[in-house]
Amino acid sequence: MTNLGPQVWRAKLRYRPILTGAPFSPSIYHKPLPRMIYQPVKLSQMIRYRIESHARRNERHQTYLRTIADIRCDCNAEAEAIKALSPSQRRDAVFAGYYDEWSMFFAHLLWNAVLSLTYSESAKPYKEQLTLISQAYERGTRRAQTPFPQALLDQMKEARRERIRNKTKERAREIRGEMTRSLCRRLRQGPPAHVLSHMSPEQRRLDQFARHPSEVGCTALAKVRLGRRLRNPEAWAVEESRGKEAELDVIAAAIRRQNESKRASEDLF
Repeated sequence: MTNLGPQVWRAKLRYRPILTGAPFSPSIYHKPLPRMIYQPVKLSQMIRYRIESHARRNERHQTYLRTIADIRCDCNAEAEAIKALSPSQRRDAVFAGYYDEWSMFFAHLLWNAVLSLTYSESAKPYKEQLTLISQAYERGTRRAQTPFPQALLDQMKEARRERIRNKTKERAREIRGEMTRSLCRRLRQGPPAHVLSHMSPEQRRLDQFARHPSEVGCTALAKVRLGRRLRNPEAWAVEESRGKEAELDVIAAAIRRQNESKRASEDLF
């Protein structure tokens, strides 16, 4: 039977959350969090669920408030109309004086209450939902006002330091000749279109060389011709000195003699 333990472990490490060192400011949907590469799926789902719930909650809340306002306006309008009529013309009011009853009735319709319930019983979920909505708003406000814990701030600061250390090591490996993913991405890039349109073919060729992190050889020559600053100008000066040139000539002569002896030995066989 195949042991999949190491493969599963490598897959987990490949997509493990990595702190970038940047803060994820609190909002009504979540508390203070650190920014992460490969953010956990469950965290993203939680935030998305709260966003959708907040939208549905706002819609219900506005529906309730509009219903209450409509009932109040109908009751007041009918009461004023009855007052304007003479006593002989007045009829039994439909809305005026029955605000609580109409509120219960609409609560009964909005919540699809069981028909066996009385209106007073069906009004309970209407008031309870308004209370729950207010409590949900308060929880969101408390989440948005939560300060960053000191332990989380220290963790993000250490993540920024670790990022700098990793980038420094990566640059050292690139200078030694290792082709990293970020270096390949930089080498594939080019100047902006408005700059590229004014560059000659020679300048474009030098720009491709100058994108390498090395500061010796043809890369340093391309950077000098393009007028770019070198981090270590001494490396370029040492390479171009007469002493270094003589040393390189001796090394090249030794390599040439070794190659000639190898070819001579191969010709004998």
